[in-house]
Amino acid sequence: GLGLGLGLGLGLGESPSPCPACHQNRRRAPRAMAAARVAAAEGDDARTERRRPDALARGNATAMGAPRLVAVLSMLALFFAAGAGANANADASEEEIRSWGCNLNISPLVFHHVGKAGGGSVRARFSAAALNYSTNMRWRDQPWSYYPTEDADGVMHHGRFCLSEYPHFWPQEGRIFEGVSVCKATTPLGQMLGCPMQNRKCECGADGDRCDKVYTGFNPLGTELHWVSPEYLLKQWYPAQPHADARIAELIEAHAAKDAFTLSKKQKRNMADVACPEKAGVPHDMHMSEDFYDRCFDADVARIDQIAEEWWPDPKDWSAFMASLPVARVTVMREPGGWLLSQFFWHMFYRVGADCDDISLATVGAGRTDWRVHELMTSTKGDPAGWLTRIA
Repeated sequence: GLGLGLGLGLGLGESPSPCPACHQNRRRAPRAMAAARVAAAEGDDARTERRRPDALARGNATAMGAPRLVAVLSMLALFFAAGAGANANADASEEEIRSWGCNLNISPLVFHHVGKAGGGSVRARFSAAALNYSTNMRWRDQPWSYYPTEDADGVMHHGRFCLSEYPHFWPQEGRIFEGVSVCKATTPLGQMLGCPMQNRKCECGADGDRCDKVYTGFNPLGTELHWVSPEYLLKQWYPAQPHADARIAELIEAHAAKDAFTLSKKQKRNMADVACPEKAGVPHDMHMSEDFYDRCFDADVARIDQIAEEWWPDPKDWSAFMASLPVARVTVMREPGGWLLSQFFWHMFYRVGADCDDISLATVGAGRTDWRVHELMTSTKGDPAGWLTRIA
């Protein structure tokens, strides 16, 4: 749905085009689809406001220049793009759903990938697509570069690149590249409002009108639930929900009223000695330990999970909830066989006597049910036994 729309979030749009005809079509298409959305919603003011806000109908992105445009569009051809739906109404036509996101330039772009899938090179290209990017410096740490995006009123906004700044949220402690913050929520709403996390480098705007971020990392689908701001959710997500419930709005408003909760480096190393915040707060720049979570957050998360299950029509299927988030997602994919072999050679199992085609050795431990999360997610270089079982 957002495969092309996400390009606008990166600053693609009114740029010199290597294909004039294609460029003209790009300029015409959003106007035509905007008109179609208005026609479909005629007679229903509420739906018109939801489906055709001015920022979506008229917003145009600023030029990046033809060379970078060609490079980024070529890169996007390698991806499977999962669009974020703004309207989950069952009667919405396929054309309306697929046209959502055209000219969208307010939402964060999230790029996720697993290790050994070529995602690191893609991250570098995302970074290089920003203005003021310098090839003489490390691509992952250039705070002066930005993605220029012009809104409907002609105001220029600066989107920022954000690299692996948020942890993974697991029900128990473990080891992974970005680190682990414990969260035992069983519903997406519980993850969103019960286990929020912010980072000073990656925060959305406080007014909720926009979230000008390009986030890349190994994080799994749903990590953005924890860091998309409550102000952004109140303006861009909740009004489009077909199942209105005052309790959900109250939860988001309560979340927006929370103070930032920060710890010193010493406290982060030993959270067992940290007292719970007197007032509910949003953790900043930290990874919550299991003990700290159980003491300070577990009861509130359980309460939100209960409300979520009472509110959502099918608590066993949250796919529509996830699709409704105003976030543009891109995931790079690779076929499993080649990916597993890349893992084998990356961890150098051949150096400790393993053969890449020794399936009996690779699958030791298959069928076990007592694996802990970090055991499944982490390989040990000195012990090749069961490497495929753990990684897969």
